[in-house]
Amino acid sequence: MQKSFLALAITTLSTTAIAEPFSYKYLEINYTETTQDIDAPGYTYADLEADFLDRSTGKSGQVTQELEIEGYGGTLSWDFDNVLLRVTHQRAEISKIFGLDPSEYGYDNDAKATGVFVGGHGEPDEKTSFFGGIGYTREAFDSVIGSFDTDIVSFGGGVRYWVLPMVEVNASLALVHARSSDLDATETDGQYSIGARFQPLKMVSIGASYSSLLDNNEVDSISVDARYQF
Repeated sequence: MQKSFLALAITTLSTTAIAEPFSYKYLEINYTETTQDIDAPGYTYADLEADFLDRSTGKSGQVTQELEIEGYGGTLSWDFDNVLLRVTHQRAEISKIFGLDPSEYGYDNDAKATGVFVGGHGEPDEKTSFFGGIGYTREAFDSVIGSFDTDIVSFGGGVRYWVLPMVEVNASLALVHARSSDLDATETDGQYSIGARFQPLKMVSIGASYSSLLDNNEVDSISVDARYQF
């Protein structure tokens, strides 16, 4: 009898969870850490500082240094009968370069980005959801060396798959075009992401994802989020 009730409970839980597995109406907060490998002179930060002060160092060559950017933000997503509208806002700053925090040396910097995404989604079965669309983001960066604005247009889509009653995996691929009139520069690249989401409650879920560029694969991002689903 106990086994029968247990089997019934598991079946009911699975049916309830999979009946409406994907929500595109939600409010989300997230934290993102981005790392980028950059070529720099073969100096430590102390060498650079000393060379700037008294020109006593004579090192040369190139080494790979890691640039770290930390940020947080929010997303509001709405679903109009399978038509998606998503608005995002992010803030970030350089947390480490040449192994040190630039703010400790008085070099404050701040980046913010506001974007909108319009697209759609469809569910061929109860475990799978496909989505796609076009997005536009305006990014502004302020630092001691100046202020720069960048316009970013992206086009792509992805898939969400319900592997367990409370566990989703997802992946996406997009073509991204960035243009800065201040720097008179443009760049086009592909971007992919893979992630997972755990939904312990119908209206609450937490997720994690990894993303990178296809051509410039020295840029990697890891993001975690908490989502309230309507």
